[in-house]
Amino acid sequence: SQTYENYRIIYIDDFSSDNTLQRVKDFIAQHDRDKKITLIANPQRQGALANFYYAIHSCEPDEVIVMLDGDDWLAHADVLSVLNKAYSNPDIWITYG
Repeated sequence: SQTYENYRIIYIDDFSSDNTLQRVKDFIAQHDRDKKITLIANPQRQGALANFYYAIHSCEPDEVIVMLDGDDWLAHADVLSVLNKAYSNPDIWITYG
């Protein structure tokens, strides 16, 4: 539900034992997000650090990376717009919080 449109999502299901993977597949299909969301389903648990490493290394150098866990969310509909503006300053390399 972000107002900023120039984004993509890499969603990594780390071999979840509940119905999360199917729910994500259903969400992508129901909301026609297959062009925005790359879904990766690990065949065995890799752990957070391995998933972060893979996701970060699959990004282009000029992309802004926002890492979210399953229990995280963006505070409002303009978060990505705020981050895009912040990172348009060449002196900004990292933000947190």
